[in-house]
Amino acid sequence: MLTGMVNSAGLKQLWITKATKAVSGFIPVDPKTGQLTGELIGMPDLEAVVKAVGKYSQDLTFETYRKAEKIYTSNGFTTAQSYEASIADIRLAIDRKIVNIDLIALPTFDTVDQMLATNPNFQFGVYIQGDKGFKVAGIQVPTDGAPQLRLAYFSKPYSDTAGFSKDWRGFAYYPQALIDKYTKLAYEKNIQYFGYSNGDAGIDMTLTALSKSIAETGITEDRRTVIAHSFFIRDDQLGDYKKKNIMAVMMPNRTWLYGDVYNKALEGERAANLSPANSANAKGITLALHNDTPSSGPNVLFSVWSAVNRKTFSGEVLDPEQRISPYLALQGFTKDAAYQYREESSKGTITAGKLADLVVLDQNPLKVSPSDIKNIQVLKTIKGGVEVYGN
Repeated sequence: MLTGMVNSAGLKQLWITKATKAVSGFIPVDPKTGQLTGELIGMPDLEAVVKAVGKYSQDLTFETYRKAEKIYTSNGFTTAQSYEASIADIRLAIDRKIVNIDLIALPTFDTVDQMLATNPNFQFGVYIQGDKGFKVAGIQVPTDGAPQLRLAYFSKPYSDTAGFSKDWRGFAYYPQALIDKYTKLAYEKNIQYFGYSNGDAGIDMTLTALSKSIAETGITEDRRTVIAHSFFIRDDQLGDYKKKNIMAVMMPNRTWLYGDVYNKALEGERAANLSPANSANAKGITLALHNDTPSSGPNVLFSVWSAVNRKTFSGEVLDPEQRISPYLALQGFTKDAAYQYREESSKGTITAGKLADLVVLDQNPLKVSPSDIKNIQVLKTIKGGVEVYGN
């Protein structure tokens, strides 16, 4: 999703040369030959895909939504969230009943600017059908990129800097002033703020912006502010999360997917501190979990297994002290996920009066061996009392 490879003909068609400047990513040059490697990392890859594929027709877009919904419901989802998506297409898919689960859009700051320019009183966080359907949750502001591509922004250099400068720390997507601007906008207009930070320096940028906004606006109430992915968060930063009522939304399946890569790129204590869920929970921080599909699969039980076991692809355990219980991991996808979107009164627990959004599993995640959680199958998914998936 974040990296691709093209040959010399492809580079020519894309008008990419050694002089091409990449925004929010890299176009690597082989240090030995001085020639482009053909790799496109981050935005250059995404831009190349757009140029190659062009704009999808609405019919194809909606067919993709139908197929995506089948994948999501087969994994037990009754609510899904998409960022950097076409808000108009998602809403139309709900209106035409092409998609039956609830969809939440999370636009980035540039799209929010356009929305507010058209409608200064746009209602964020409100479903179009009361307590279901479609809603725009808030504003997302990213600071840095994927750690496995060494795009995450750190306060200290990476351990493995092959292909980069010896003091490579990653980089910030945007200047601090931009992060400050949109954090303050969110607090002033009561728009839920979704930070997107990976390395500890990226997290520092979001925390700095939040501190400024709180000081300048005087708003200290819990706004359900979120920082995803919070991958390599320091312990002192976790303390700031608690102080500022910030939710940590972590992605545990990255331990299995890239734990071995992080061990090489970061080494030692930093790599082991990936997604420190137990430390966050011990400090009383509300912890939600997610998969970041399509950069990883939407299998909830696999992510629960990963949070509980913290095993890498090679079988190594990354800091066993950061493992959490199956119950807490399940809450990250249910109760705390609903809280994240201000939906705790209608979703997240099996309680009288709430929506009948239910999942039936073939085994109990709280009773099987922790190593077997990833093998549990979804038998049925029920949305609002109606079966939307059956196995």
